[in-house]
Amino acid sequence: MDLDLKGRINNTKLPLSNGLYPLFEAISNSIHAIEETKEKGCRIEVEIIRDTSQGGLIEGEPLLNQPIIGFVIHDNGVGFTDAHFKSFQTSDTTEKSKKGGKGVGRFLWLKAFDRVEIESVYQDGTLRQRKFEFRLSDRGVENEQVAEVKDMPRKTTVRLIGFKTEYRQYPSCPKAATTAGRRIVEHFLQAFILDTCPRILLRDNYEQTDVDLNRLFSTENAA
Repeated sequence: MDLDLKGRINNTKLPLSNGLYPLFEAISNSIHAIEETKEKGCRIEVEIIRDTSQGGLIEGEPLLNQPIIGFVIHDNGVGFTDAHFKSFQTSDTTEKSKKGGKGVGRFLWLKAFDRVEIESVYQDGTLRQRKFEFRLSDRGVENEQVAEVKDMPRKTTVRLIGFKTEYRQYPSCPKAATTAGRRIVEHFLQAFILDTCPRILLRDNYEQTDVDLNRLFSTENAA
């Protein structure tokens, strides 16, 4: 990445009250990747990762106050093709300008999280898998690996790791999965209203919660 990444992150504004915006950016990327396939039946799965090192169970029930320390976002969109990877490494790219993208969303990832790990299986002439890390370093993109693969489904996984304390402890940051789900629906409300949003599932294994956000929207907005 040909820029002063540390300076760019320092100059990127992300209020503490907007700690979920990096998650929204990842979901938005997944929506665009799915739109590009022009296929029906694609979906997004979001996993909530909690710090369970200090917790336990009360009479078999999980403690709900275990802090959220990360998110994992899966989709079966087009993936990190060579063209998309090049765009990812370009500061202020205009690739998604027609969709309202400003080309700076990935910088929000490193504003609120320690690092990001990405794995993507995609079709680009042949079936390939690309893995890399995005972290606050001189290069930004680290440990890139690309290899041809066989018999693997098209899938991209983005892991937002190390939710910074000042963001996750801010009072408005959701603690429960259903609250986080409602925040996602609110952010993408227009897509849900217009029925252009792919199916989005939210999972919290520790809280033992699975939320179908499309169904949540329909239920809570039924006439």
